[in-house]
Amino acid sequence: MITGNLGTALRELREASGRQANTVARGAAMSASKLSKIERGHLAPSPLDVERILSALQVSEEVKTRFTQAARAAMTEVTAWRLHRRLSLLFFRRFPTCGWRS
Repeated sequence: MITGNLGTALRELREASGRQANTVARGAAMSASKLSKIERGHLAPSPLDVERILSALQVSEEVKTRFTQAARAAMTEVTAWRLHRRLSLLFFRRFPTCGWRS
């Protein structure tokens, strides 16, 4: 499993490959701006984004699998937090006198 920031790990792979960001972005069918945001951690990449970037870098299937699993795990965590936040907001709208808000 990939530890730390997925975007940073993707940037390190790109730099190790010696490819320019514009070239990789073009090969991944995304803008250079989007790739930059992913690499800097300003945008969470989807598993499809990760797969496209790694295909443009021509890495092994093993590396693709590891990075894609990390992207899926990250997206699952983000989705869980969004769901938690939405349910909390709904709860406090329905029961405004409950909890810390009273």
